[in-house]
Amino acid sequence: RIRRRRQLIKANLLIKDANTSLKEKEYVDAIDKYTQAEKILKDVSNSTPSVLEKLASLRKTLGQCYNEYALHLIKLAREEVDVSKFDQAEQNIARAIEFDPSLKPQAQYLQKLIHQQREQAEVDQATMAENIDPEYRTRLKKILIKKAEAKVFAKHEVWNRARNAYQDILLTQPGNQDE
Repeated sequence: RIRRRRQLIKANLLIKDANTSLKEKEYVDAIDKYTQAEKILKDVSNSTPSVLEKLASLRKTLGQCYNEYALHLIKLAREEVDVSKFDQAEQNIARAIEFDPSLKPQAQYLQKLIHQQREQAEVDQATMAENIDPEYRTRLKKILIKKAEAKVFAKHEVWNRARNAYQDILLTQPGNQDE
């Protein structure tokens, strides 16, 4: 009887700590404490009405905690997709579904988004000027120097040399005639 009372006190303390953790959005800690309290309550008695009520209430709260944590993981996944952390986002989506399977439609949408953005990132990386054209940076530097020269010549009304500098830019990068 004393052991049972101690176990109930321990379970109540765990539930109180878990509630505090949940309020502070420390979901993993809250889930761990709720789970420990649930195990203690099961061990204490499966037939005492007050324990059964507490156990039912605890399971409801634990379910809510799972849902909040899963939503938090989905939110993190969205943020990670925005900064191209695709693998991390996929892991958080998988964990969210484990904690709350009802979020699967949201998770599937996010997985589709991750797939699309990952493909776009790969295309962007493969088509970056420096990856396609290894001399891009060197030419860009020459263009910037020539542009600065042309502006100086134009400012001092040395029109022939300014025109020649702009023509050099066009020869260095013929597709960009706005320079």
